Amino acid sequence: MQECDSNVVFDELGRGIVIINDIRFVGRQNINWDDVEMYLRDYINMNYEVLDSADVIYIGSDAPSEIKGSTDTSRLKGTLAKAKANAVTELPLLIQYAGNKRWQENYKLKHGKDAKFGWYRFTTRFALPVYDSCGELLR
Repeated sequence: MQECDSNVVFDELGRGIVIINDIRFVGRQNINWDDVEMYLRDYINMNYEVLDSADVIYIGSDAPSEIKGSTDTSRLKGTLAKAKANAVTELPLLIQYAGNKRWQENYKLKHGKDAKFGWYRFTTRFALPVYDSCGELLR
């Protein structure tokens, strides 16, 4: 796994926000999701602990293709696609600083094998820098 230039800041409620400074997947029109999937393969068989709840999250071999091929990913365009693609570069930190754990029942047949009773969901927060056309940081 390659290390990115990231850090964590905290809001007024003490919730962590992962700041991702290294934009690895560029372009707003056409994110190469095959490259994102290849990057995610480095995380397969890894475990990461959520600090807030002490839950351990295991990254299975199906995770890269699930993230690349999900219905949500296929609908993403523009800056939202760029944000999702670059968020995966800091997956361990995003898991570590996740919060708002909640249970969700399974309503779709396609999840019948792996999550037939449902799953836990978490909220994670991150920020990406915005650069101008000359590569200067705007915000």
